[in-house]
Amino acid sequence: MYALKNSQGKITKEHSKHLEFIGIVMFIAILIRKNYV
Repeated sequence: MYALKNSQGKITKEHSKHLEFIGIVMFIAILIRKNYV
């Protein structure tokens, strides 16, 4: 049970990192678009 919980926590941590990266990319894309428009 603990091992499963631990692995889930690891997956969640990696997933949040991935979401954070996507958010940064989207933010940069919006800034670039605003500059062009």
